[in-house]
Amino acid sequence: MAILPLGDGATEKECAMAKTEQKSLPRREFLRAAGVTGAAAGVAAVALSGKSASAATPESGKKAGYQETEHVKTYYELARF
Repeated sequence: MAILPLGDGATEKECAMAKTEQKSLPRREFLRAAGVTGAAAGVAAVALSGKSASAATPESGKKAGYQETEHVKTYYELARF
């Protein structure tokens, strides 16, 4: 591939790179604007809802989290833990 100088002193490769950069810049700006708009919409939805959130509590008296049940014990035996 021959690199030929153009009239303003820039080479053909530099001009091609400049065109590529110009094409990708608007896409970056669009994605940035879309992200900002989405974040602003999320904040507005939470602020305008007027409802307070509360944590879910289990209906039964059982504690949540890890429980060593029969199938867990079977797994440990098979996996040799």
